[in-house]
Amino acid sequence: MEEDDYVDSSWAYLTLCAEPTLYEGLKFARDLIIANVLLRAIIQFVPLPHNVRHSLCLVIGSFLLYYNIGPPFLWTVGLSTAAYMLIILLSFVTRRWRGLLVSISVISFLLLSEVFVLNPKMWQQIRGVQMIAAMKIISVAIELDRNLFKRMLNPVEFGGYILCPANCILGPWISFHSYNQYLEVKFLSRRWLKIIVINLFFAMFFLELSNCVIPWYIDDDMTKWLVAYRDAQAFRMSHYFVSSMSIVSMVSAGFGLTNDCHCELHVTKPYFIEMPRSLVQVVIYWNMPMHHWLKNYVFKACQPYGQFTAIFVTYVISSLLHGFNFQFSAVLLSIGTFSYVEYNLRHKVASALEVCCLANPCSKQCEHKFKKNSFLAVFVNAIFSLITIIHLAYLGVMFEASFAIQESGYSYFHTIIMASSYSYPELFLAGFIFTLPFLYEKSNVFRYYFKFFLYYAYVLLTCTLLLPVVLIYPRDVTNLIVASRFCRYASSIVGIEWELRGLENWDNEQCYIVISNHQSSLDILGMFEMWPRMKRCTVVAKRPLMFTGAFGFGAWLSGLIFIDRLKTDRARRLMREATDKVIQEKTKLWVFPEGARFNKGSIQEFKKGAFYSAIDAQIPIMPVVFSQYYFIDSETKTFEPGMTRDDLETLSEMARQQMIEVFNESSKDLVMQKKIAI
Repeated sequence: MEEDDYVDSSWAYLTLCAEPTLYEGLKFARDLIIANVLLRAIIQFVPLPHNVRHSLCLVIGSFLLYYNIGPPFLWTVGLSTAAYMLIILLSFVTRRWRGLLVSISVISFLLLSEVFVLNPKMWQQIRGVQMIAAMKIISVAIELDRNLFKRMLNPVEFGGYILCPANCILGPWISFHSYNQYLEVKFLSRRWLKIIVINLFFAMFFLELSNCVIPWYIDDDMTKWLVAYRDAQAFRMSHYFVSSMSIVSMVSAGFGLTNDCHCELHVTKPYFIEMPRSLVQVVIYWNMPMHHWLKNYVFKACQPYGQFTAIFVTYVISSLLHGFNFQFSAVLLSIGTFSYVEYNLRHKVASALEVCCLANPCSKQCEHKFKKNSFLAVFVNAIFSLITIIHLAYLGVMFEASFAIQESGYSYFHTIIMASSYSYPELFLAGFIFTLPFLYEKSNVFRYYFKFFLYYAYVLLTCTLLLPVVLIYPRDVTNLIVASRFCRYASSIVGIEWELRGLENWDNEQCYIVISNHQSSLDILGMFEMWPRMKRCTVVAKRPLMFTGAFGFGAWLSGLIFIDRLKTDRARRLMREATDKVIQEKTKLWVFPEGARFNKGSIQEFKKGAFYSAIDAQIPIMPVVFSQYYFIDSETKTFEPGMTRDDLETLSEMARQQMIEVFNESSKDLVMQKKIAI
């Protein structure tokens, strides 16, 4: 049968896809709900001893596992039994290293089972179940080392916790203490059913999006980046489905609920992943219980050995729990590495620009100069968000594969095939975006050119957008005031803050010829700060600037005077015309008498043109001085913001040491004077 015979319209396609998808999803949910509602009903209405409740969890969980994955459930039972026996044996030998030794043993068991014992298809079937069981076992062993148990768990407590039907299949991980506490909670409320229905609805909604809607609204014939974003988003929607179903499973058993039947369980937050502020937020909100497990049992345990060691070991453990899966390992390594670099980079950007752009949002007591709703904060966070979305698209597409590959797992070869499906320019762009944080963090040269690129790009884009506005009043110098109100934000983008002194000497009603030293193209940013205060002021500029695209055209429309110094007669005529205009319209004329940029700590000899004009027209001269740009050096390619709040301790200690030197020296002088006096 031809494809067009059964998919002749979008509605037909969605109908043919949605109905069987919904049916299979509800069928899967039915088994979880029945098993867990049965557990909750018995606990709710039948008074059972402590160990009987745990035995009930063990029995129902075992049946649920067998019903869903068949005989391979024995691998989970075997892992749990062997782990408990190992913990008992280690307890006779040591009470300090049980967590480490059990962790190594459990992870080794998982890896050996995957490589030497189980076929790939069977391993993919039980991988998630084994991972949840391993996390529970390791958490118990570590908490025993931390003396968080009054006594050793008995077999039914341990088995009930590992095989609890509420989370033995889909998760999420919860600690033994939480598991034990939820068994004690009793409630009878319509809210319970409402929470189950709502989360079941969201689970089916995400399943339909993943299988039917997202593959439909972006066609395969569209650009590869859109297709990559589509495939990555479909993968994420399937994760949200699993997360929502895990909440359904937990809540059906009464887990994650308080005594007044309010849900306190959170597994993922799709909004913070689909509209990410940073990769750090993606890491946190992708699987919140697992993030908590890694942070509490791996990261904190390794933190005494250094921050980098803790992060690296956390990545290794997370990868090993997923098994020998090159796809997962590569993605986890990429996300972990770039989230770490992004976190540090954003911290430095926030300190340099005093803008609220940290990886995690500031609290209500934000101390940054530019708050979260300021233009600069929105602009910087939007750039980081866009980079994060591109990261997620490129990483997520690696999981796109045929059903056969998904069943047996992703290999190194499949990753290379998926990466090579993109053209070299696309791979170069993705690689540049991935390495951008590293380059900015480590290379002074890259940081120098990148800041100038941001400066020029922002000003050029702003000028392009403002062209329709300045066209209304062509050659009007007041257009510069409008442009400066938007272009001035470029200073914050590159980390420059201006301080204007001597404004009391400025008279907007008086015409001047303004002369200024010229150190860098950054001088224009200082002029953007002054234009709203100068009201009417034009500039004498080199003619080549007129041909710099939207910037040059916009400058011409705003009344700038472009002269060619090689054509002396024409340049003098334009200066005379500009001087006459200054007198007639009480405008100010800004001139750089040095003629060329010079940033060597001094000021070059002045050319005489501006002074001839001032004498001939009897116009006052107003000098404007830009202080030395100590933070920029074109020879060493240095462009730094100077000292920030991060340097507070260094600055404080430096000042203290200098004061100590002066104190000691003055004390010696005083002692010598006293000796002489005696």
